[in-house]
Amino acid sequence: PWETVERRDQYFSGAYPFCAEVLPGIEPDILQRRPEKAPQRELAAALANCRTQYGDTLYTALRAYDGDIGAVWDKVCGTKHNQRLVEAGVLLFEHE
Repeated sequence: PWETVERRDQYFSGAYPFCAEVLPGIEPDILQRRPEKAPQRELAAALANCRTQYGDTLYTALRAYDGDIGAVWDKVCGTKHNQRLVEAGVLLFEHE
């Protein structure tokens, strides 16, 4: 956000306590992520983890099945929800 440029001393002192000692007259502030975006970030992180761990294997399987993603999907897709992601609320929002 642009306010981090305008109020950089407050954000630096919030992020690094040493800066609060160097800038004694500054009230520390902390830049926080928007909580309503947490489910989207949670699912994005889980999918990125899948891609990192299994992306090459899935790509090779896709080539082995002549590009039939349905055949690969049927072999790897589970049949129940990931409880942690459900509890995080990922099914309550649209994802890009």
